[in-house]
Order: sequence, then C-alpha cells, then structure tokens
Amino acid sequence: MSRSVGAVDAVTSLLPEAAALPVGLLTQLGDVWFLLAVIVLAYWLRPADRNRVAVVLAIALGTIALVQALKGVFGLPRPATPVGGAGVYPSILHGLFDATATASGHGFPSGHATLSTAVLLGLAGAIRAGTPRRRAVVAVGLIALISLSRIALGVHFLVDVVAGVLVGLVVLSGAALAVRGSPTDAPTTAFVGAAGIGVVAVLVTAPSLDVGGLLAHPARDSLLSLGAALGALAGWQTYSLLDRGAVSRSTGRFARPGSVRAGVVVGLPVLLLTGGIAGLLAGEATLGLAGAGGLCFAVAVALPALVPGFDAEIGAHLPEWVRAGNAPDRDADRPARAQSSGNLPEH
Repeated sequence: MSRSVGAVDAVTSLLPEAAALPVGLLTQLGDVWFLLAVIVLAYWLRPADRNRVAVVLAIALGTIALVQALKGVFGLPRPATPVGGAGVYPSILHGLFDATATASGHGFPSGHATLSTAVLLGLAGAIRAGTPRRRAVVAVGLIALISLSRIALGVHFLVDVVAGVLVGLVVLSGAALAVRGSPTDAPTTAFVGAAGIGVVAVLVTAPSLDVGGLLAHPARDSLLSLGAALGALAGWQTYSLLDRGAVSRSTGRFARPGSVRAGVVVGLPVLLLTGGIAGLLAGEATLGLAGAGGLCFAVAVALPALVPGFDAEIGAHLPEWVRAGNAPDRDADRPARAQSSGNLPEH
C-alpha cells in the first residue's frame, strides 16, 4: 500500500502550481536553520528559562542526527509528484524555489515534522511566557501547518509526517526520562545524549565502517549535528563554570570546577578545531564545517557567561512583553530530585 494513502494527490490537486513557493516559505518554519536560530535566541534572551532551553537545544541536535539515521535505515523514497516547478516563476525566483520548495534524499520519516514536534513542543514547555494552554495550542498549530506543507509540496507522504510527529513525541519522552534519572544537571545529560545519537548516526549513514577514507563520507547532517552537539556540550560546561548558579538552577547543586568538566571545556574545542583543520587539509569540506560549526555552538552556548553583563545589557533593549516573566527562576533552590521534572518541557 502506498505511504500516501491518497493524501498527496488530494492535497496537491487543490493547489495551483504557483502556490509552491508560498508553501515552501511556510515550510521553513520547520527547517533546521530556522528552529535552531529560534532556540539560540530564546537561550540568549530568556535567562530565567535558559537551563530548560539548553535542554531543548540538545533535543534538537539529537533529533537532527536521529532523523538522518532513520532515513538511512529505512531508505524509502519521496513522492514523485511535486506540486509545481520553478518554471511558473520568473528566473530570479528559481534559486529561492529550489531552496524552499524542493527536497532530495530519503523521505521517511519527515525531518520537518519530527524536528518541529520535538522543538516547538519543547519550547512550549521551556519558555514560561503566557499560559501553558496557549503555548501548547500555538505549538500544535505550527506543527500541523508545517506537516501539511510537506504533503502539499509533494515532498513527503502522509505516513512520513505522521511517523515524524510520533518520533518527535518519543524523543521528548525519552529526553524527559533521561534527565529525570540523571545524577548530573539536565543540559549536560541532554548534550551527552545528543552527541551519542550523533555518533550512531554517523556510523549508520556511512557507506561502510571502513574509516580509512576519513569517516567514509557519512551523511552531511549527521556529522554536522555531532559537531554541534560536542560544541554545545563544551559551551555548556564553560557556562556552568563561569556562571556559578547555572547548575544549581537545574539540580539544586552548584557547579564545581572538577577535572572532568574542565577537561571537556578544553578538550572538545581542541578536538573540533583539530578535526576541522584536518578535514579542510584533506579536502573533506563537511568535516571542516562540522568542526567550525561545533566551535560556533560552543561560543553561542557559553556567550552569556563570557560577556560581562550580557543578560542585563540584552534585557535593557528588550520590549516589555519579552522582559515580563524573565525574572530569576524561583525554583532555583529546590532539591535536585524535585527540580528534575522541571528540566524538560511540560505538556
């Protein structure tokens, strides 16, 4: 039986060819670049929610790698009936059309549906602005729009997006269980988990396990997500050491500059830098990008502690509706076990 269940033909038949580009722009709400940008901005702008948003960032990076691994395992194709082609638009828009309204590679599960489910529901629980009901309604509405847009563009079957939503929910549930039973702070646990999934994805998506050819060319996004997770882990350890209250807000304990944490702060950036340089010298652009991207994530996560007065300076330029509810976290002094349930989004 077709994975479409007739949904692709039914939806695309209702849309004119010229609708492809607007729908393609809509689907960017679930794209990797957009969701990661939203998470990083929330991490910078919402210090009261920073620990929880850091967990969502880890969930996003792990989800990106997981999707690549699942696509590599199933190897199922995309639909062969896109809603339209670039020819209906002026030539100046062809590049934008190709970047937003088309897709290549394996189709199951839908990466947009999986990632948007994990991230948007995660942020709905992590960012304490407005009511929980309103945040959940907005998140679910966006997930539905993004999922429908993938079917409307003809780049995914109905089963692909349904499976993507289910995988996203499983990821959130698994992350909640992992941080609840972890002896360390929630973001550290989540970033370690994301890095572990990244390693598995790199191995799964490599054509062979013979690494003599420099990682045997695994899927690009698998390697990039692994680099980003390692960098974010190093950045969080740096942030935890410099901001003495960071870990206590997550676990009820203050961060201690132990040898393991200090080793991560120094060792992972050196590893990323070395790997990036080695990749560029060997002509492996993806490995170079993974190293550079990891270092960027390390800086992005550590930035609020690296820049003196970061939160005060940023907060002074935020509108009132953003500043509201951005006071210090009242749960900071709760015991670790009581706090663990608040380290992940609440649904």
